[in-house]
Amino acid sequence: AMDEFCLSFGLRPSMAKSIVYFGNVSNEVKEEIKTVMPFCKGTLHVKYLGIPLNSNRISRSDYKSS
Repeated sequence: AMDEFCLSFGLRPSMAKSIVYFGNVSNEVKEEIKTVMPFCKGTLHVKYLGIPLNSNRISRSDYKSS
């Protein structure tokens, strides 16, 4: 898919600047993806209307103001 993108648009991703985000994916699948696309693994610390958005179960402590 990446080769197809590069050929179609004449663009190449910057491996040094690219980050991959995973949500609800097993460690085995994460490692497989990282071997094909050597991007850094990112973490999401995003809030929407004061509520943290993440792929994990939200606990009571997530609602405490920081």
